[in-house]
Amino acid sequence: MYNRNQPPPDTPNTLNLDSLDQGTLLALRAQLDSLLPDMNLNNMNLEQEIVRQYKTAQALEAATLASNEEANKKAQVLNSANAALQACVKMQSDLYTAERFKNIESRLIKALEVIPDEHIREFLDWYALGEIK
Repeated sequence: MYNRNQPPPDTPNTLNLDSLDQGTLLALRAQLDSLLPDMNLNNMNLEQEIVRQYKTAQALEAATLASNEEANKKAQVLNSANAALQACVKMQSDLYTAERFKNIESRLIKALEVIPDEHIREFLDWYALGEIK
């Protein structure tokens, strides 16, 4: 099993990083980060990743069902494919809801442009507090 405190066994040139100062370690990290793909969630296409996961689960499902695997392994693969599909459905529903609210809020802003200022202030105070009168 891989131990995080030791380099992977197939690493050709292992480095002893314990003796390096913080500045050198930060410089090495910057160099490594420039070579690795971006690992920021904001830059990740979650929709694409979930669909890719579902497609992989489908392919695994087809291969497993056609194989001589035990029934419990086939059930695990089916459950995995089902979970990926449920994630796709949830994401699609969440996206629809978010887009719908964005549309409603946009129309509300246009409506507020024709309402007298004192009513707008009252509405915005109510909206910010989330209270229903």
